[in-house]
Amino acid sequence: MPSPTSEPVFLCKLDDLEKTGAYNVIVTHQGERFDLMVARDESETVRAYHNVCPHIQTPLETFPHEFLDKSDPDIIICSTHGARFRLSDGKCLSGPCVGQSLTMVTVTLRQEEIFMLPGQPAT
Repeated sequence: MPSPTSEPVFLCKLDDLEKTGAYNVIVTHQGERFDLMVARDESETVRAYHNVCPHIQTPLETFPHEFLDKSDPDIIICSTHGARFRLSDGKCLSGPCVGQSLTMVTVTLRQEEIFMLPGQPAT
């Protein structure tokens, strides 16, 4: 991971989350490639995770920006095997990787834009 002194990296605008509740973005920062899913939960908190299922390392979505369960938007669904993850902390609740978690990325919101904070521990 880049050093904690790295500048924030622009990911997307808050409006980009409106259509499906989540957004996929790929950024390169200091030679590292980040494939991320960014979402906002029902309490309006923005979260970001590496877009990779811990089960077999596949991307979570089949269709662009389609990560969240339509009947429960606080659940992320892996389209490969149906694993279900809590949006609040990335923990797998059911499926082949139950008990494992998605890797969270620390983000910040600035004037309706979402930025990754490289080198910061996720909270």
